[in-house]
Amino acid sequence: MSQDYQSSGNLLENDPDDLNQAIFGEKLSRRQLCKFFSRGKTCYKGSNCRFLHQRKTDYHSEQTDVAVILENWPPAPEEDMPVIISVLSAESPFHFWAHILPQNTNPAEIEYNTVVSDPLADLTRKMTSHYRLRGYKESRYYPAIGEIVAVKSKEGQGSFRRARITETDDVGERKCQVFHLDHGTFEVVPESDLRVMETDFIEELPFQAHEMFLADLKPTYLVNDAEGDSLLLSETEREENKARAEAVYAYFTEFVKDKWLVAKVVETSHEGALHVHLWDCSDKELMFLNKKLVEHGFASENYRLPQQLDTNCESLAVSIPG
Repeated sequence: MSQDYQSSGNLLENDPDDLNQAIFGEKLSRRQLCKFFSRGKTCYKGSNCRFLHQRKTDYHSEQTDVAVILENWPPAPEEDMPVIISVLSAESPFHFWAHILPQNTNPAEIEYNTVVSDPLADLTRKMTSHYRLRGYKESRYYPAIGEIVAVKSKEGQGSFRRARITETDDVGERKCQVFHLDHGTFEVVPESDLRVMETDFIEELPFQAHEMFLADLKPTYLVNDAEGDSLLLSETEREENKARAEAVYAYFTEFVKDKWLVAKVVETSHEGALHVHLWDCSDKELMFLNKKLVEHGFASENYRLPQQLDTNCESLAVSIPG
């Protein structure tokens, strides 16, 4: 009994409901966060680190609920399955994000505004109303890479969107880069425009921006310079490569602009990205984008491309009246 009386656990300030105190023997506020792990980076000391491995977004002074990483992606289409898509944004003609139209939905109904409800627009209105009415007490927000947040978007004219934090360094003081999960675009925003994501807003609607790649193609120019390959080019070659990249991007933009397209899923990556053949069925003469890029010299075939689309466009209801 004397040992219990003299124990360090026999203190008035002990809180039996504090999980951190139960695990670590001290309250969270007394244990310093690991500066690497707390910012979404890797701590190479692992379990041997004497600092607390907890993201800064795992707790808030107002004791609000936090959804750090909670996914809600729709089931990926099966391989060889044709789906109707609308391109949202593109990093290059070979890598883009698109909205997949739900099955049994006729694009013509959307064209003529006969669809009763737009689920994404409804969700955006709910989120914007919720976060504006709730108000916001200015406090330091510590974003973690990979966290899903509600963000007040200038791109969305001040409406609130669902987004994932992709970068917290090298984008400006108290700023971070986010990826808009329903629109397929990146944006640099102030930390003050971030809000803790309510779980209900994640669960209400699957994320709408699907990552896609054009299948069976290899670009005939340098698409990006992530590995510094452009340093091997002469100044003249770099200028020619830049002009070629701009030309193919302009061609792709014109091909997909204001159109519903048929994407034939060839493969699905482990990360969920779709590798597709892309067809324009808006005219009687079907246009196969993958093949067109080869014909214009913008790409070469990795594998032999099909000569025709083995799906009846009319059965997909993709012919939109002009």
